[in-house]
Amino acid sequence: MRSQRTAVPVYLSSRSADRSSLVIDSEGDYRIELKVNDRATSSAGAELVLSTHNSAPVANAGRARTVGPNSTIIFNSSRSEDFDDNALSYHWSVLSAPEGYKGTFDNASIDSPTITVGTQGLYLVQLVVDDGVSVSNPATTLIEVKRDRITNFDLNDYLPLVSRAGSPDTDGDGIADPTDNCVLIPNAPQRDTDGDGIGNFCDPDLNNDGIVNFVD
Repeated sequence: MRSQRTAVPVYLSSRSADRSSLVIDSEGDYRIELKVNDRATSSAGAELVLSTHNSAPVANAGRARTVGPNSTIIFNSSRSEDFDDNALSYHWSVLSAPEGYKGTFDNASIDSPTITVGTQGLYLVQLVVDDGVSVSNPATTLIEVKRDRITNFDLNDYLPLVSRAGSPDTDGDGIADPTDNCVLIPNAPQRDTDGDGIGNFCDPDLNNDGIVNFVD
């Protein structure tokens, strides 16, 4: 096993054990090579590069979705990441939308902003994140608005997240589990037609007549 930093040799705690350690004492790139042998032949070298330089973060704007007109969308950037564990800043923008659309984010610099779409058409949304040193490549997500959609959410849009209140939000609809009337299915409107405390999206008996919906 060998290592080097900008062509200057540094020393590993062990050169012949299955585990070793290295003290990184100054800035730069450290290249570590490992070879193994079975006392008959040796493998080709496998190289690992360790760097003290900042890594650019990676933005993730979330899944594409299909919603109804005038829906309010909650975006989820929880899959954005910074390999150096630096805190991220968020920059959301609408790149394209149907003609005449003038909607804006409630806060374009937080991790999960909301925006209300308008008429049917395609809305292209962009997210860029930065860690105070480097800026990510842009990430985009597409929102399609269709007249025949009657709800803001699609089960295929499911992404686990934590609600803004800080409580668990299993279905990712922005409503914390302790107050969500439908914990496992996205149900932001919290519609409960029969008033039984179970949201319409997961209520097996919508009219409370004792007969399940698909038989009723």
